[in-house]
Amino acid sequence: MVSAFLRGLRISLAKPHFAIALWLATAALAAPLALPISNFLHAELNRSSDAPALVAGPGFRWWQTQRRVHPELVGNLPEKAEQIVSPTGVAGFMDFDGAQGIGAGFLGLAMLGVAAHAFLLGGIFGSLRDERGSDLVIFAREGSRRLPAFLIVTIAAAAIAVAIYHGVWWAAGKALEEYSTDLPSERAAFLLRLARLALLLLLLTFVKLAADSIRVALVERPDLPPVTRYFVGVGSAIGRLRELFSLLALFALASAALFFLWTRLSVGRAATTTGGVLLLVVAQQVFLFLRGILKVGYYAGVREVFLARATVAPTPRPPDMPRPEEEPPSPDRIEA
Repeated sequence: MVSAFLRGLRISLAKPHFAIALWLATAALAAPLALPISNFLHAELNRSSDAPALVAGPGFRWWQTQRRVHPELVGNLPEKAEQIVSPTGVAGFMDFDGAQGIGAGFLGLAMLGVAAHAFLLGGIFGSLRDERGSDLVIFAREGSRRLPAFLIVTIAAAAIAVAIYHGVWWAAGKALEEYSTDLPSERAAFLLRLARLALLLLLLTFVKLAADSIRVALVERPDLPPVTRYFVGVGSAIGRLRELFSLLALFALASAALFFLWTRLSVGRAATTTGGVLLLVVAQQVFLFLRGILKVGYYAGVREVFLARATVAPTPRPPDMPRPEEEPPSPDRIEA
């Protein structure tokens, strides 16, 4: 669905305040962690002889050393995050109880991000439907108005995703753990794990597409009862699965290309002075804003796909009936 994605990008570029709102929400969620991380890095790098080389990006070995010296920095969050994609996965949220410091703060801000995500999507979809009045006023009004319903959709989609992960990855990994050790080669075990991962990604992708379609249905179909809109959204995701999947793939490819461009620019090499650090921060914010443009373009494209209707061929007009021949006027009418 290249045309829908391009139409979404045009809408996103025509309404940049959507991307600005996404950028501001990201900055607001990152701000509570920016100061403690910055203070820690400055305090540790000032005592390191390799500070000029580590300013742009501390190495993995240096980071592991700091983790051992300061175990209270993030707790077990990195290990548990890495264990999510391990062959057996994690059993549940209780595994993250060991998160401390910055790691615990990250988990708390992630919960706030769920509410911010619901508010922003409500403002975007509501503003795209109602274009009367001030854009910012409509965005704030629609975001607040759609927050409860969109929050329900986000939490329900997250719960379904966790259930799918628990069944397809964790429970299946535990059940196949002994079977995997008896396979004739490591390649066979790797292919089995790859099949489980592919199934997991496919199911999670459908959950996301269904959630996005439900959000559009909640806004675009006010004539239906609330519960019916949920079923309409799921039905729309099933009926337009190919178009929505293509749209999501284009968004993922565009985001990956943007990230690749960021890595190739090597702006971090200039971050050895105060001016270089400022340049690095500005460049990062520019790329975050561009990613916001892509994200708004994706959601606008989802709306375009939802509103697309199959072109119905016009019903052929029946041929005109022959008119009855007019009777000649009677002699009486002529005499009159």
